[in-house]
Amino acid sequence: MKSSNFQAFVSPFVLLSVAMISIGGAAGVGTVWLRHQISVSAAATKTFQLDLRDIERRIAENAVELAAEQTTDELEHKNQYFALGLERPRDLQIVRVDQSPKERLEAKRDEDVATTRTQVRQAAVRFRIAEGRTR
Repeated sequence: MKSSNFQAFVSPFVLLSVAMISIGGAAGVGTVWLRHQISVSAAATKTFQLDLRDIERRIAENAVELAAEQTTDELEHKNQYFALGLERPRDLQIVRVDQSPKERLEAKRDEDVATTRTQVRQAAVRFRIAEGRTR
């Protein structure tokens, strides 16, 4: 009879121990997986940042090349080299715009939309009925 009492005591203790070890193991595996995911996302972020820096560097290089090509001396040199026959604009040909280009273009777009709507409204619409009368 003593052995059955001993087995009754050991069995819940063993089951509880196995359950605690399993829970601890699952928590450990979850922690390792989480740390792995953090390192993967950190590596991806680093790669994206390097790509972004490379793109920004290329944009800056293109901006410098573009600025060098648009200097007055360079444009005059290309005009002579390609024999384009272009002349510098006279002061009368230059129009200075004080307004913001964005606002000016928006106003121009809105004016075109309003003009188009007015033209549509003014168009005459006629319906022919079977007897030939018009309304």
